[in-house]
Amino acid sequence: EYIISGKVEAKNDNICLNLKKDCIIGLFEYAASPYICEYRALEDTTIASYPYTKDSDVCDIINEYFNNCENIVTTCAGLTLSICSKYNYLKRNSDIFINTIKNH
Repeated sequence: EYIISGKVEAKNDNICLNLKKDCIIGLFEYAASPYICEYRALEDTTIASYPYTKDSDVCDIINEYFNNCENIVTTCAGLTLSICSKYNYLKRNSDIFINTIKNH
């Protein structure tokens, strides 16, 4: 799904991300698999829904919204950085925990 307007929260046990206009919901999911996140609209939201049975289906969204391609790329880059930041935080805390256990 492509967010035309509004905001959507993507959340699971490990992450909580706010997806905004021009985000592709489920971009980091696997095609034709159950979602790994729960999605909830944070405000009035309009989305365009597309079938997602194979990875190349994302091309349909980009083709449809090609004029917004710069926004899509920027939004995806920001989302990727946010996920990487959360991963680094979890890794750092896990390393500290493991080292604490090893030293006792």
